[in-house]
Amino acid sequence: MYELYVLAELLDAPRSAYKMRFVLERILGAHRKVSFGVLYPLLDKMEAQGLIETTENLDARGKNLKQITAKGRERFDELMREPIKPSAHMDDMCLFKFGGIQYVSEKLAHVVIEAYRAEKNDEIKQYLEATVELIEKHGDASFVPVATQMYRHHIMSAEADLKWIDEFEVMYEAMPDKAKGVNEDADYVAYQGEDA
Repeated sequence: MYELYVLAELLDAPRSAYKMRFVLERILGAHRKVSFGVLYPLLDKMEAQGLIETTENLDARGKNLKQITAKGRERFDELMREPIKPSAHMDDMCLFKFGGIQYVSEKLAHVVIEAYRAEKNDEIKQYLEATVELIEKHGDASFVPVATQMYRHHIMSAEADLKWIDEFEVMYEAMPDKAKGVNEDADYVAYQGEDA
């Protein structure tokens, strides 16, 4: 799950595993921890695959720096084009994609943004339908008020995500140095599937 994050981070500049872990934990949230037991094996695997390499340079803490390779850039592009499948980690994957969005074509960036927006709208629709169904089936049951409030929590969270997506899109549009020279048609077709 963290492969895309690592590649996007290294597109910006070489980083140490320590720094990547620190930033990753901030992205994931206050109570999410990423152990070196997860990160180091991933970095070793990515290095063995030729996606990243260790430089001869050290950071200020004396830690080895990793950098992305040409093959790693290709893998990053591939991961950015892959649609995100609904799962428990969908929001994390979306954050990782948004974190690397400045390195893809504008067309693909908009496809990524719209896909996340559509997912959040669908989430709202599902919880609204579930609320109606719950009330219709169970009416005055004692658990209905609590259950509907739980659904409302999910709806409000998705609405907040939609607001954030809108703000992100405005920020993205104002970025002066978005990716240039990318084959936008190839990006779009790869993300949507060949029937797009």
